[in-house]
Amino acid sequence: MRAQTMKDFTWFVLFDQSTPREFTDYIADVAHPIRGATRQEMAEAMREVLAKKNKGPVACVSTRLDNDDALAVDHLAVARSLARSVVNSAEVLGTPHVLNFRSGYELSTETNQLFARNYPASSFFSLVEAPTEPKDLRLAIGFHHARIQQSFPTTNIVTIKPMWLIVVHGQNIANKIKGEKVDDETQGVLRTRFGCS
Repeated sequence: MRAQTMKDFTWFVLFDQSTPREFTDYIADVAHPIRGATRQEMAEAMREVLAKKNKGPVACVSTRLDNDDALAVDHLAVARSLARSVVNSAEVLGTPHVLNFRSGYELSTETNQLFARNYPASSFFSLVEAPTEPKDLRLAIGFHHARIQQSFPTTNIVTIKPMWLIVVHGQNIANKIKGEKVDDETQGVLRTRFGCS
């Protein structure tokens, strides 16, 4: 997230209540650590932070990201640009509105290879909300990626460059490689496209 080309965003890192404080303290200089037992508790804590930072209604673009995955370095800039169009056309497009980024890469930790994937129900969606009081924001964390498109109007976005990276490893039983092998040099792509070192 530090490699994002757009720097004007609020970064929340969510922790289980039993996570040792040393981990939340470690990230406190770059992100807002949020502790909670449920998604609802965490979303409420996020709303409180946003209410303190913003007086009055705020337009919000929230994007969910798992701790073992990554966003392209321009993901937030692209999402914000598209979100402005959604908010400006809210009467036509409707809000809240889902921006579903379908194009991404899968990284196999077993083979260190990249696979291009077009993912119709991507977990890297952004939820766009027109100016709303922070206490009333819905936030992406409250919705499962496989079902959110049934809840709100959705714009599906297919890009030439990958917008997200799913790391497929032995501990991640939900993900299996489903994309097509990419010939790109893995370490170079991870560094330049995703800001991973």
